Amino acid sequence: MALSGCYALLKYLVVIINFIFFLAGIGVVTAGIYLLTDSTMYVQVVQDDANFHTGIYILIAAGILMFIIGFLGCCGALRESPCMLVTFFSFLLVILVVEVAAGCWVYFNRAELEKMLQEHVKRTVEKDYSTNEYLTKTFDTIQSNLGCCGANGPRDWSSSRFNQVNKKSDKGMDLAISSSLQTYKLPLSCCSTPKSPQICDDGSRIGLSANIPVVMYQDGCIEKLKDVLKDHMVIGWALLITIAVLELFGLIFSLVLCCAVRSSTDHYKS
Repeated sequence: MALSGCYALLKYLVVIINFIFFLAGIGVVTAGIYLLTDSTMYVQVVQDDANFHTGIYILIAAGILMFIIGFLGCCGALRESPCMLVTFFSFLLVILVVEVAAGCWVYFNRAELEKMLQEHVKRTVEKDYSTNEYLTKTFDTIQSNLGCCGANGPRDWSSSRFNQVNKKSDKGMDLAISSSLQTYKLPLSCCSTPKSPQICDDGSRIGLSANIPVVMYQDGCIEKLKDVLKDHMVIGWALLITIAVLELFGLIFSLVLCCAVRSSTDHYKS
């Protein structure tokens, strides 16, 4: 028996909310695939490759689950099926609990996550740059796009494995001069005028006690990355709260609708 009055309105509200979940699921899967295929995302430098890809697979799985839940909710509301509505309610309740738990964990461990960011960026500069092609390209992108150099500043490169590799690859007089003058080299991605290769190349060779040339970026990447992640966190928290509120309404509306459908069915049978 079809619902009428306020319950009919509630039915279509449930459909609208679930259609939003349906679209959000598609969006999350698309974002996950984009993160998986894009090699220049800032977040990759602060995580091991295995952890990064595991996180993306979880994100894609969550998107697929949202897609399925949205489909179940829409069908359950349109068909006025108590079974589908109860299934939708159960899945949505589990997701809401997991989201709240994850949000609380991130909030209470934010200092530890910040420390992890610092350690991974320092490790990239000191050990991984020039020896790991994937991280090298990623960190070059970070330095160019964020206008930064090194972990805490350009001088971090003086003790980097990048300069050890450079010195080993130098030959003859270049090696003698470099060693006697005690110079080190900055990556060209630290240069603020990339369209002037000669200026960048000259500015990238620095004496240990010399000032950093103005043509090279002066700020470290840790603070720049913190600012970027903080901006993204604000957007992330806003989205999480919005989704949680929608899910809460979805739980309430689907439960009321399920009770109304059962009551209407029992009344029709009697």
